[in-house]
Amino acid sequence: MAGIRKKLLLLAAAVLLLPASGIGAKTSERPVLSKLESVDRLTVGNEFFLKGKIRALRPLTKVRVQIKDVSGKTVQHASAAPDTRSFNLKSISGSLHFELLPKGKYTLRITASDGKYTNVKLLQKTFSVVKKRKKAEKLIRTAEAEIGYETPMKLEKTKYEKETFGTNGHLWCASFVSWCANEAGISKKIVPRSKSTLYMGARAKKHYHAWNGSAWGNLKRGDVVFFSPKKASLRYPNGGKAVHHVGIVQRVDRKAGILYTVEGNVAKMLEDGSLDLWNRVVREVTHQLKTRTGQITESDNAFFAGEYVCGYIEVR
Repeated sequence: MAGIRKKLLLLAAAVLLLPASGIGAKTSERPVLSKLESVDRLTVGNEFFLKGKIRALRPLTKVRVQIKDVSGKTVQHASAAPDTRSFNLKSISGSLHFELLPKGKYTLRITASDGKYTNVKLLQKTFSVVKKRKKAEKLIRTAEAEIGYETPMKLEKTKYEKETFGTNGHLWCASFVSWCANEAGISKKIVPRSKSTLYMGARAKKHYHAWNGSAWGNLKRGDVVFFSPKKASLRYPNGGKAVHHVGIVQRVDRKAGILYTVEGNVAKMLEDGSLDLWNRVVREVTHQLKTRTGQITESDNAFFAGEYVCGYIEVR
């Protein structure tokens, strides 16, 4: 018995002294990709800027990004020889022109090499480029045509609530979106009609997308976008974050991290750049975002700095 115990102790000691090896150790030594903002779906003509960091234990000798079509042919590519242990993909993203891709399905492939490993596959995922969305374009053009509509804050009486629901006197950002959806002929299955932003998001089960790191790459003109407060007490029934405001995406500047929207029931902006808090209007609004979290760091809609984009409805 003593002999067996001694052999077991020696075996255990030997295992502890063995060098890290095997699949797990090799994987951890290879270059890795983190903080990626990738893409699942783009509209023909839309720009997209790839973001993400590649880290390695040794200086990177080559980073390569390829876009392949369904036949496997490389239609676009970008590469760099960093000679550093950290590399930001945005430095070569300008060499990729997603806006030039015709309608179809593609594969995005990212590889990296260092002094030990060659062409390590960091990412290989498919994405699609689709034709321009006529319904989404009609929705945002309907909203843009309403810019300048104004009502005193105390009255909260608008044509949007009256013509859509037959009532009046409520906060009307969701009523504005509902009215625009009616005028544009958007199905209620895509954009539910409601005076409540909470209900609107909860009912949009099929086309609602919670905000995450890759959502920035998929947000497009004509989508319906939701905003949540810093401290949320309400929750969507389908698990999304709380929400208290909604608007329609006008355009997205992914490179600068700015979201442009058309929103109803926001403070009127005066000629000197100040806000008239006593009147509510339909107007264009800009939000500077931390793209991965959706946090608004700066906004010209009063009280929105520090809040979040919590999700969006894809209109198509």
